[in-house]
Amino acid sequence: MRWSVHTVLLFASALSMLFGAVGYALVIMPGLHGDLVEIGVRPTVLGGTVLHLYFAGIAAALVVIAGGLRTSRALPRTRLDRAVAD
Repeated sequence: MRWSVHTVLLFASALSMLFGAVGYALVIMPGLHGDLVEIGVRPTVLGGTVLHLYFAGIAAALVVIAGGLRTSRALPRTRLDRAVAD
């Protein structure tokens, strides 16, 4: 099976986004969490903020992976795929 340039670029960008999300989760988030605790953010706000930031990093990469899978199977892209990839 031969993939188009668009499919290859989607997968390459998805892999780099996943790499960035893992790095973000392992390097940036612990420091940010410590800073928020240090300035006295309430635990309920802290939990929601940290959860949102983890989710945002992973969700964007998963959307791009889904777009890559759809184009690799020659399925029409959805509106969300086009909004992210184009």
